[in-house]
Amino acid sequence: MKAVFSLIIILIVLIAGCKNDSVSPVKFKRPRKSYDLAVEGCLNTLTTLQFVKLSKPAMLPDGQVTPVSGAKVSISDGNNQFLLSETNTPGLYSGNVSDNKNYRRFYSLKVQYNSKDYLATDTLIALQPDDLPFTATQLTSGQVELTIPAHIFGAIRPVQWLIAYNGIPNWSPSILNIQYPYTYSSELGAPNAVYPLTQDVRTADLNPMDTVTVYKFSQSQSYAAFLYNLFQETDFKGPFSSEPGNVYGNVSGNAEGYFHCTDVSVTKYLAKDLVK
Repeated sequence: MKAVFSLIIILIVLIAGCKNDSVSPVKFKRPRKSYDLAVEGCLNTLTTLQFVKLSKPAMLPDGQVTPVSGAKVSISDGNNQFLLSETNTPGLYSGNVSDNKNYRRFYSLKVQYNSKDYLATDTLIALQPDDLPFTATQLTSGQVELTIPAHIFGAIRPVQWLIAYNGIPNWSPSILNIQYPYTYSSELGAPNAVYPLTQDVRTADLNPMDTVTVYKFSQSQSYAAFLYNLFQETDFKGPFSSEPGNVYGNVSGNAEGYFHCTDVSVTKYLAKDLVK
């Protein structure tokens, strides 16, 4: 009887211990480094109107991203400086850069905030002809199926794409709060040659007369390298994971993010015309 009683006590203690473990909150360590601000946005050739978003990043999962207001923001083409003013959306700055197609030239972003300067520079690369980064197949139902990979390796040049159709919004330089389903063509190979990556591919079944809008964005070599390193921490996953990347933005000072330059083209197709 005494042995049975002892066994019951042990079981109660074990159950209580398991219960406490199951409700224990996950605790995250506070980051060793914090940032003054984060920079989002680019110089684009689609419109002269440019947009840059400044925010104070959240450093913990339950933290809040807050807009950075009251900064002085400008973009320079090397000869002229163009001021960006804060819009009605806190932390979003906008202004016209009339000379926005100086290919193979540098454009610089300057942010002055709390008596500190933050600088970033990137090169504007002109777009070149490239094959479309997806396949279109005629189905027996009469619909057209698009198969769109998230990443293409070993391309001639680094290019960023957005394939927009029903349900996917059109691209605008002013929209910085949407996660577009971009496709990236990289000059580099897959980062894990021993264990193949689990590729992220999306498909869409469209009616033959549906419109497909293809956005194409050029990338500088430095911005393409930044994205490749970033994807090693996010997109590039295999059965045994992949090599970690060192992700560094191009904004000087105690800031994070990447201000880049991009040449943009927009082409519209009927789904039926994409079938080969």
